[in-house]
Amino acid sequence: MRSTKKIQRFVVGLLAAVFMAAFAGTEAGAEQMKSGLQEGDYVPAFHVTKAGGAEDDGKPEGWTGCYRCYLGNKPVVMVFARSTDDNLAKLVKEIDDTVAANSDKKMASFVNIIGKDADKAAKSAKEFAKKHDFKNVAICVAKDLPNGPEGFAIAPQADVTVMTYVNGQVKDNKSFGEGKVDGKGIASVVAGTKKILNN
Repeated sequence: MRSTKKIQRFVVGLLAAVFMAAFAGTEAGAEQMKSGLQEGDYVPAFHVTKAGGAEDDGKPEGWTGCYRCYLGNKPVVMVFARSTDDNLAKLVKEIDDTVAANSDKKMASFVNIIGKDADKAAKSAKEFAKKHDFKNVAICVAKDLPNGPEGFAIAPQADVTVMTYVNGQVKDNKSFGEGKVDGKGIASVVAGTKKILNN
């Protein structure tokens, strides 16, 4: 009888250990996703083509140039995305609202669509901008495809990478795998904007 109980305790303990190891591995995997410029890095110049959005930011649809240069030292939320799905739309909508609420601090934002097919990326960006009519976020296509500008270290497995910066220096970074932009992730991006608004 004692032998049976010992075996049962051993099996339960073993299963618990296996579960905890698997959970820890999942958490570590999430934390290890590293994409884009990290906190403390400076954002270099790069060129994009504006597909739409942010009608009053002084740059017309079709303009090609450096948004990083144009926005200068302003507090900025910069996004690189491969998919223009509903998850991205929800994220950008929250960013749009945050920018509007902080217009007195000259906050700005632009989204850069990237991918292997330049024509497809351009079409997706234009349709995304037109469908959602973002008032304060410019929707662009990065000139350097498929992983964004050289030196930005956008991870191939990252579907969305958000870099929040002010005075040209990154203060917060969030990255998400495909389909991983959820309510919690969006809230974390918005919370990260506090780091650039209190400077």
